[in-house]
Amino acid sequence: MTADNDDIDDDRDTHCADRVKLRPNPEDWGARDLITLREAVRIFWPNGPFTIRSLRTAVGQNALGTIKRNRRLFTTREAIEAWTRVPVVHAPAPLAHPPPPPPPPAQPAPLAAPAAPAAKPALSEAAQRTLQKLAEVTARPRRRA
Repeated sequence: MTADNDDIDDDRDTHCADRVKLRPNPEDWGARDLITLREAVRIFWPNGPFTIRSLRTAVGQNALGTIKRNRRLFTTREAIEAWTRVPVVHAPAPLAHPPPPPPPPAQPAPLAAPAAPAAKPALSEAAQRTLQKLAEVTARPRRRA
């Protein structure tokens, strides 16, 4: 047991020990019977893994349902069970009607004869003059410097 579970020897601790001795089993407590955090630890986890500090942290995170009376926190067996419940992940339900089978593969299209190359568009007069000038420039011998 950790220091958090049995570190106080005052009247509250004695009262807590008396209540836990009378009903040591969690099933002995009603679903909505108020119990202190110290009692909850002694009833549900007498040998760990949770401590009073763990429960206080859960209260601070709003994960554990509590009620505060006379400056003391109380919880219930129902709240403890809800806090420690592991969510169950269910597989998706089967469909009422199975999906339709996939369509048969499409027949390949018959091979067509290759298309004739497209005719080159006629060049404008300006483009023809530019091509002639380029041909003349590239045909001239280079000068050596």
